[in-house]
Amino acid sequence: HHLVVDGVSWRILLEDLATLYSGYSSDGTLVKLPLKTDSFQRWSSMQLAYASSDALLSERPYWETVIADLPASLPRDIVTEEVCNIDTSLSFTLDEMTTDLLQTQVHTVYNTEINDILLTGLGLALEEVFGVGKSTLKMEGHGREEIIDGVDISRTLGWFTSMYPFVLDVSGSNDSDSVLVSVKESLRSIPNKGVGYGILHHLGDGFAASPEYSIVFNYLGDFGSKAGSSESVFDYSNEYIGSEMAKENGSDVDLSISGMLVSGALRISIKYSSGCYRKETIARLLNSYEHHLGDLILRLSQIKDSYVTPSDVTFKGLSPSEFEQLSSSVALEDVYRLSPLQEGMYYHWLADSSSSLYFEQLSYRLQGEGLRTDLIKQAYDTLIARYAVLRTSFTNDYAGLPLQVVQKSVTSGFSIDHPNTSLSAEAIDAYVSEVKIVDRSLGFNLEQGSQMRLKVLDLGGDAYEFIWSFHHILMDGWCISV
Repeated sequence: HHLVVDGVSWRILLEDLATLYSGYSSDGTLVKLPLKTDSFQRWSSMQLAYASSDALLSERPYWETVIADLPASLPRDIVTEEVCNIDTSLSFTLDEMTTDLLQTQVHTVYNTEINDILLTGLGLALEEVFGVGKSTLKMEGHGREEIIDGVDISRTLGWFTSMYPFVLDVSGSNDSDSVLVSVKESLRSIPNKGVGYGILHHLGDGFAASPEYSIVFNYLGDFGSKAGSSESVFDYSNEYIGSEMAKENGSDVDLSISGMLVSGALRISIKYSSGCYRKETIARLLNSYEHHLGDLILRLSQIKDSYVTPSDVTFKGLSPSEFEQLSSSVALEDVYRLSPLQEGMYYHWLADSSSSLYFEQLSYRLQGEGLRTDLIKQAYDTLIARYAVLRTSFTNDYAGLPLQVVQKSVTSGFSIDHPNTSLSAEAIDAYVSEVKIVDRSLGFNLEQGSQMRLKVLDLGGDAYEFIWSFHHILMDGWCISV
């Protein structure tokens, strides 16, 4: 019964059954299965306490906002007072090459997940076929989120599936990339992947109104070529198994849309009521979905650059316009708050940017044959690329807070000078001292580039002076040894 077995449970059951069968058939000895995880009963009882926790109650304003502004239901072909019992199904399957791109190459562009891509394609298809830019979806998730400390249900049998409302909004965007980013940000704003909605609704005080859904969406994941695990003795069958549920159950949605990966190919199914929708309409929706999905995957796979979106950065307090302004000015990697000590140093710099307070300078001389200054530069540039803090600048212009901004790349602070090597030793020392003074007078602009530089002076006779400068806001003494 579905009350005790969800999709993840089927994987566990079939994996255990295959392990037992294979073990017994080989030599007849007793086979040991993996340890069981926490019971469904324990998980259920602990939800009662979680339902009244501050952590969950903090999610309530989000869900109330979602429920208060849900779009109208999807238009039907056939207007009827009867319940739309789902009785018919159409589907398409992406080829293995396109599916492989979906699993591998497309996500580096905007740091996306498969659901972001699938829902973007669906939203564009719904807009094209039904003329609606916003749709209310009942989202299904596996529900096994790590919301309660000390509970492990990774191999527990039961029905954990979570359901929650989601507004799929593709309106107001001129291109599919903008739609994708918008859908991604909407999904990332869902607390704990939606598992809290059902707990608040059923175990908490509930909500004033219940959403009316037109569509239920469920991406079931990658099932490989075997049922249960890669070592399973079971394969997936393509044979028709009949209806999955009794007609007496009815349906609270008009369309049930699901996707799963089997044997390296993505299969999307749309189940619908023949009493409410014509087959031609659902076929158009399916064709549009396949077109938009394939086009989006192909185009993303050809983009070599990568871009961060608001949910990717550590600091979440930027408005959309602030994020757009900041990301358009630099190749953005991350944004986060300053530590308290950094804030103090930044304050002093803002008060007097010409001050050498917290300016650090180390100078040393190396003597030896065949020093490769080109390799010194390569090593220095690699160091800058490795550590985010060495590509960090600071700003006081956003969200009313001092923030540090990590750029993907900055102009190298490496330089090499070749002074007159015919000078006397005393003159060379004086020259080095003067270069150090000038370097110190330059200071650092904390709001641009890297706050570290390295100048190498080729003094002739295989002697080299290294002048290494940085602002103390970047590093403490421990970091220098690293």
